[in-house]
Amino acid sequence: MRDVLTHFDEYEAGIGSLQETREVGDLTIWLAVGEDSVTVTLASELMLKLSTVSEAALALTEATLEAKDRFLERQRKARGN
Repeated sequence: MRDVLTHFDEYEAGIGSLQETREVGDLTIWLAVGEDSVTVTLASELMLKLSTVSEAALALTEATLEAKDRFLERQRKARGN
């Protein structure tokens, strides 16, 4: 999925590396909206459930902010403040 998103223009033109090896077919985009989720399908083998992605992005954001706070606290202690 990451390769397809990174090289979207190549996959749209039908020359993506996974298309050449036949690991994925033509780039066809489907968007499915359910009651609790939104799913993007880029090829029949590659699906991305956006609710899962957004949950992971929020968790990463929280972990990053917590790490920043721990780092700043260690810096304050090291300086004796």
